[in-house]
Amino acid sequence: TVSAQATGPFTQSQLTVITDDESTLAPGVNLNELTVYDKNGDRVEMYITTVDTTVDTVGVYANYMDNQNQSYGLQTLSAQVAAMEANYEEPFKIVAGINASYYNTGNGKPTGAFVMEGIDVTTEAEGNNFAFFAVLKDGTYMIGAKGEYSSYKGQIKEAIGGYIHIVKDGAIVSGLDAKTKYPRQTLGLTADGKLILMTADGSQAPQTVGLTVAEQAQVMLDLG
Repeated sequence: TVSAQATGPFTQSQLTVITDDESTLAPGVNLNELTVYDKNGDRVEMYITTVDTTVDTVGVYANYMDNQNQSYGLQTLSAQVAAMEANYEEPFKIVAGINASYYNTGNGKPTGAFVMEGIDVTTEAEGNNFAFFAVLKDGTYMIGAKGEYSSYKGQIKEAIGGYIHIVKDGAIVSGLDAKTKYPRQTLGLTADGKLILMTADGSQAPQTVGLTVAEQAQVMLDLG
C-alpha cells in the first residue's frame, strides 16, 4: 500500500488530494482509496477501482438477488456477492462491486437495461429510457446513450441501466447539475481499455459530502 499527498490529478474537478492509498485487488484490478477536499473546503471520501479489461483472468458481471435476474426482490450488495461466489467453483473470486441502477423500492425491479450472462429481461421501452453500461457477447465493453438500447439488444451479455450519461466521446455532457451534493456511483471507459468504477461517499458531512453530478463528470474526465 502506498500513501501520498498531492494536489492532483483532479485538475478539472478542482479537488485537492490529501491521501491516496493504492492497492492491488487482483492482477489487472487496482483500488485507490482517496480523501479529497473540494473547492469549498468540504471533505469527500472516494474509491476508484481500475479494471484492465484486456487481462484474461478479469471479468465484469451484472449481478442481482441470489445471482439471478428473473425473480425480483431486495438483497444487499454483500449478500449478492456471497450468492454469486457460491454459484461458481473456485478460483472465482469477486474483488470489487458497486451499487448499480435505480430500482423499484416496492418489488426490487431494476431500472433500465438489465442483462445477466445473456439473459435479457429488458423491454425495449425500458432499455431505451436510460443510458446503460454493457459487455457485449463479443467481449466489447461499452456505454450506450439513452435511446440506443434497441440497437444492441440481442448482442448483450451483461448490462445495467444508468441514471444519466455524463461524459461522452471525451467531453462532459452539457446541462449537468452543479449544486446538489450526493453519494455517486460511476462507470467509465478509457481509450486504452480500462474500466473505471468510481464511488464518492456522501450525505455524511463533515466526514464526506459527496459530489455534484458536474463534479462527478469532471472527476471521470480527469481519470481518463
